[in-house]
Amino acid sequence: YSDETIAWLDETLSAITTQNPSKAVFIASHARVKNTILPSTSAASSDLMPVLTKYPQVIIWGGHEHSLLNRELSIWQGGKGTFTAVDTGVVQYGYAKYFSLYANTLPENGQGFLGYSGAEYRNLSQGQYVEVDASGNVRINRIDFYNSDLENGDIKIIGEPWIISNISHDG
Repeated sequence: YSDETIAWLDETLSAITTQNPSKAVFIASHARVKNTILPSTSAASSDLMPVLTKYPQVIIWGGHEHSLLNRELSIWQGGKGTFTAVDTGVVQYGYAKYFSLYANTLPENGQGFLGYSGAEYRNLSQGQYVEVDASGNVRINRIDFYNSDLENGDIKIIGEPWIISNISHDG
């Protein structure tokens, strides 16, 4: 990221969080913030870390790794007073290497899993449904789209939802 982009982000987040200190601010990025969600490869950047750590209201989604949302390591909360990082999941081509290293459970289809070989899951599609309640609490539901029947309302949820509450500069 350029210095101008980082300065713009800091100024924008400062203005938003000053006006609404108890509301979450969502940011989407192609790559993850380095040293948050594992794995973080060379595509991840630490450039935004000094800015993001000032804003606990920030929830940033990043991906690039094609890892699966079955992992509880798909969310990173650096502690009181800092931002939250969330893996975006994968629509297709999820890599079993990352999945098997950090997984809690296998996807329902389990097709093509070859352990640590880096084989791809082609028959999968995962994503998230995010809700914000009247108190500003954020609920992130991980969804297995591939095994869901959305037309008939049969939605396959992955694990327990992630809840991010008490979002404010005062924490």
